[in-house]
Amino acid sequence: MRRPLRRNKDVNLHAASTLSAAAAELQGPIIRTSASVIGQRDGESIIFATTGWGYTVTVMMHAVRIGFEVRPRGWLRKSLHIAGAPADLVAEILDPDHHLRLLALHPMLVELTPTGLRLEHKYGTDVTAAIHLAASIARRSREVQEKAAEHRFAVPA
Repeated sequence: MRRPLRRNKDVNLHAASTLSAAAAELQGPIIRTSASVIGQRDGESIIFATTGWGYTVTVMMHAVRIGFEVRPRGWLRKSLHIAGAPADLVAEILDPDHHLRLLALHPMLVELTPTGLRLEHKYGTDVTAAIHLAASIARRSREVQEKAAEHRFAVPA
């Protein structure tokens, strides 16, 4: 005899309220599924998806030549471990303002790859702040990469 499948109602409630908050924050044409919301914020294409443990905010990007990973560090998770390359550009992207915002938000993971920026959060984290921070870091990454490319190809006078 099979046991009936039990669903965690708290997770479903968290997912539903989190998706509603994300949909209210995103702009432009909104595509909503049972587990995700796709839209834009500050000109950035964003996919907001729920999981069993929390949610992810992904900003779609292309041709990113800088990569990094940020994770909480320490027993109380009051500091961040940042790994990435080129290190000087990663430090420029994650300037003191963004660093403080990351510390305040406590993401489980922040990852910049050639195709996008992803932030992972547990339920209960401020959805609005997470979306704004993701869009801001993506924009900053693009600016730093463009500035580095211009500097690299600049002809000395």
